Amino acid sequence: MSEERKKWIQNLLEDLDSDLWQVSAEAAQMLGEMEAKEAIPQLIRKLLPDSDDLYQGSIILALGMLRAKEAIHLLIEILEKNPNIDIREAAACALSEIKAIEAIEPLKKALLSRKNESHRFQFAVNLARLEGKEGIGYKSLLEIKNSKGFRNYTQKQEFEMLNLELNLEQKTKNVKDELVATTEVIRSQPESNEKKESLEKLLVLDKTINELVKATEQGRSEREALRKEFFNTQRSIEDTFRKRDYLEVKGHRETLQSQINDLKKETSYIRKRADEKITIKDEFSGAWKTISFIALILGGLGSIVSIVLIILKIIEVTR
Repeated sequence: MSEERKKWIQNLLEDLDSDLWQVSAEAAQMLGEMEAKEAIPQLIRKLLPDSDDLYQGSIILALGMLRAKEAIHLLIEILEKNPNIDIREAAACALSEIKAIEAIEPLKKALLSRKNESHRFQFAVNLARLEGKEGIGYKSLLEIKNSKGFRNYTQKQEFEMLNLELNLEQKTKNVKDELVATTEVIRSQPESNEKKESLEKLLVLDKTINELVKATEQGRSEREALRKEFFNTQRSIEDTFRKRDYLEVKGHRETLQSQINDLKKETSYIRKRADEKITIKDEFSGAWKTISFIALILGGLGSIVSIVLIILKIIEVTR
């Protein structure tokens, strides 16, 4: 392994611990694409039940790309128990990439328990990769195709790629069987022209096998590219919804803050008016007290005058 590759992988392994799930998810995906098998233990440890769904999905798909047999039992558990159907489908995909024969029965149960054709399609495709064209997975796909047809271009393309993959695998198996038979013939023959011809045929068969394996890998790469495109689209949609929710919350928060500011202004105005009214009332009350006092004094003076007049009248009468 080159020093540059080691450094690159080390940086990606550090990114797996990032607090930003987008960074961690991207790192997991790149580690899978780089076939960095040294990342498998850390990827398995990061597959936490309470982690973000998209982060989990990235790790699961990376484990599939890495053919991580160490993760088979964990992936089967996710397939059987995870409440998120998208995560269960990702686990099914990873198990089919790993060629985990142990997952056939759990995949059958998952397929038969789903009524939604979109989910049935995904489980059926991954089951067909493990069983071949004779299994229930491929037969379910044919039922979907012949009854209502595939829902979209992506399903149609994935079905075509599945057929290509299964055909290539069958051809590879046939060639390998022929290679074994030819090898036995060669071993049993003495040195002769026939043995020489058999050796030449053996070389041709070996070349054919390599070409088929290469074609299978190319089909796998195309399928991974398609899955990556789908997963990135799903991630983009999720990000859009999260951004929308954030903007809505932010908008509500700004609206609420504006309303609060308006209430503060109104409250301040009311308090100011109340203070003014209290001041006017106090001034009026003081003035009223003064007037009352003056009236009281005047009233007292009037009484005195009346008494004086009465006394004067009495004096005049007595005279």
